[in-house]
Amino acid sequence: MARHGKMWVLVVVLALVAAGCGDDAGDGAGGTTTTGGSSSTTGSATRGEATQLTVVAEDFSFSGVPEQLQAGVLDITFENSGQLEHELAFVEIGDTPLDEVGTALAPTIEGGPFPDFLENLAIPLTIPGGETAQTSALLAAGNYALICALTGARPEPGATTTTGGGPDEQGAQGPPHYELGMIQPVTVTGDAAQLSLPQAESTVTARDYAFDVDVSAGRQTVNFTNQGPEQVHHGVFFAFREGVDEAAAESALRTLVTSEDEEAPPPPEIDIEATEQNFGIFSTGLGASYDAEFEAGRTYAVVCFIQDRAGGPPHLIAHDMKEIFTVQ
Repeated sequence: MARHGKMWVLVVVLALVAAGCGDDAGDGAGGTTTTGGSSSTTGSATRGEATQLTVVAEDFSFSGVPEQLQAGVLDITFENSGQLEHELAFVEIGDTPLDEVGTALAPTIEGGPFPDFLENLAIPLTIPGGETAQTSALLAAGNYALICALTGARPEPGATTTTGGGPDEQGAQGPPHYELGMIQPVTVTGDAAQLSLPQAESTVTARDYAFDVDVSAGRQTVNFTNQGPEQVHHGVFFAFREGVDEAAAESALRTLVTSEDEEAPPPPEIDIEATEQNFGIFSTGLGASYDAEFEAGRTYAVVCFIQDRAGGPPHLIAHDMKEIFTVQ
């Protein structure tokens, strides 16, 4: 998971993912995101036997979480009524007592090994305060804790999303939100082995350790799934400026992740403002649908910053897990 570990991970994930994707294309691990009362779904495909789930996040609690869910496709609406950024993370905990989960997860969040009980993990959505996101996601059967592992200080009285500061100011302050109350048990029953996400126009598939990318130009629904077979993956996208070819993009990406200067700006080839779509964190067999947009003729990279279950460097560093592609 490694989202709060080494400084360069913070720079990439917070500065590029969070700051660079605040418009309607989605957030750090977002589906379709809205800021008002109207919204659209992540696709028009038939939902079949999907379970409807609406969860509201506050600073610092969840509401609307049922005690039981049906395994398979969840049509999720995630509303963040708080002022801080929150995530919707389903962490399989087995028989582990709820009050021991946070302690067991702490090393994982810092880039260490995954706890033995964590077979299945799904983090489909992460959104700023005051926004709402929707997605369809797959969830396997098991005993879970629904948590938010992000950090961020409790807002001062009268603070707003604007005056309270952005992720770079808040992200390193305070304990993980699950220590402040954002943790609830959920039992998922049934068999999702034969279920899949609703059909989408495009697909991005993660596996150990590569991506298969099949996207086209324009706004579209993308099904992101992890086929493992063992490791946990996500997809973080980088957009490169017009005219940057795949060789130059690879060089710029290498410069970004190997730089020892924590204050250095990203290479000029990377177009931060166009870095909008990023897909959630999933264990093998799981995934979600996302609303994304790709521009014809532009070069992109999708990378994975998650570490192996045994711990260690992010997959981009340890296994060169990336795919650089130009949209036709």
